[in-house]
Amino acid sequence: MHIILVSRWFPPHSGEGGVAMYNLHFSRALAALGHRVTVLSSRHSADVPALEETKGVRVHRILTRPSKHRLRRIPLIGRHIRDLQNLIYSARVCARLRRILKDDPADAVEFAEVEGEGFVFLALPHSQRTVVRCHTPLFLLRRYQELPFSTALTAAMERFSIRHADLLTAPSRSMAEVISRECGIEAARVHVFPNPVPAAEGEPRPRGRSSDGVRVLYVGRLEHGKGVSVLAAALPLVLKEVPNARLVLAGPDRPGPGSRSWMQLLREDFSEKGISDRVRFLGTLPPEDVDRSYSDADLVVVPSVQYESFSYTCAQAMAAGLPVVASRIGAIPETLEDGACGILVEPGDPRALAEAIIRLAADADLRRSLGDSGRARVAERFAPPAVARRFLELL
Repeated sequence: MHIILVSRWFPPHSGEGGVAMYNLHFSRALAALGHRVTVLSSRHSADVPALEETKGVRVHRILTRPSKHRLRRIPLIGRHIRDLQNLIYSARVCARLRRILKDDPADAVEFAEVEGEGFVFLALPHSQRTVVRCHTPLFLLRRYQELPFSTALTAAMERFSIRHADLLTAPSRSMAEVISRECGIEAARVHVFPNPVPAAEGEPRPRGRSSDGVRVLYVGRLEHGKGVSVLAAALPLVLKEVPNARLVLAGPDRPGPGSRSWMQLLREDFSEKGISDRVRFLGTLPPEDVDRSYSDADLVVVPSVQYESFSYTCAQAMAAGLPVVASRIGAIPETLEDGACGILVEPGDPRALAEAIIRLAADADLRRSLGDSGRARVAERFAPPAVARRFLELL
């Protein structure tokens, strides 16, 4: 079959988060099973090729430019610039997709629901079989974040896309129930299968106590929703009990409250508490360096305070044979079995987060046991070939 995946996030030129990882691993899994796969994504620089092929996947990229912040400051109109940009991008997606389909018809087109980029195509007459993958729509995320712009039009585009797809899928039962409730559709219409997560290469290294201290790894954007302020509050409590612990943060910086970024705020906070020497910021890393960060860690922390429909960080840590301390929020309990692959704590509770980290830091055998269970769970439930076959069965 010929399958087209439409999403503006596809590594390495546009995105490194969960949606991007889904598109990367899913497209490669379909191609490895012998199907033709086309991806329609975005690029932010004219230096990035508009068309390329990687590991059997043909990737078309639409050139987009980051919006100028001064446009958002225009009275009345500024708040709606983001909505307008999403609508324009959806129209451009539709135009490019129609050209691709004219030259090379597809058996199915899958859109990500995020920001409604499939809206225009789905709103116009078409004969194409369509799928919408429900990752985490903006109309849900805005409940956890105070956004400085309007999302009314984008939310309407997302809901329209979800309601008009031939096939709906989601990475968790939790996400399926949210979509059913928010969009007024039957839960049975949303077919659940997890995001694909490749097993880590090779055998995991021994997870005993290292001579230079227990290494705690955070992977993700530095922003409020991911719980970085909760982690910052928990770290001094951890260091009181485990003085040789080290925290490593890998991921892109994001604007924080006021005029400073979250990295600046965290650096200042750690400096005031006198623990800067126990923290290292790695910034945005290419995938191979992210994998190396997992292999160098003793445990991973996922302190999210906003809804998670799956949590690639949890799954990737499990694939690397690492125990995880994560928030009991959204679908994380579906991804990570509490007590078997890691420890779940209430979101927004620094003391509970610290206590779980301390418990794992003090018990190398427990870390090893949880890590082994997590690795087995990924191999059994999240293997890319199995996920791709489930999708093909639904088609």
